[in-house]
Amino acid sequence: MDSIDFFKSLDGAFAPNTIRAYESDYRHYAAWCNANQYNANKVDGETFARYVLEMGKSLKTATIRRRVARLSSVFRFMKLKDPTQEPEVILALKRLQR
Repeated sequence: MDSIDFFKSLDGAFAPNTIRAYESDYRHYAAWCNANQYNANKVDGETFARYVLEMGKSLKTATIRRRVARLSSVFRFMKLKDPTQEPEVILALKRLQR
């Protein structure tokens, strides 16, 4: 299932604003992956931590945490490996708080 079909499949299970937030965050992440030549559906913790730290250059920590939480849900719903729970990502999030 591609990402467009996936987000359509959420209709009725979540509020429209929630689906839009999931899709927006995934598109941002996928665009970053594309720009850096990564497959958005197959990144490891180290790569996702780079994404988190790059977001830290322009976004507030609360925004990044919300985005990571939403992406974690998207990965699980799409039955993909969830890199957001890897130690490198957890440490990157902690670094942003300091």
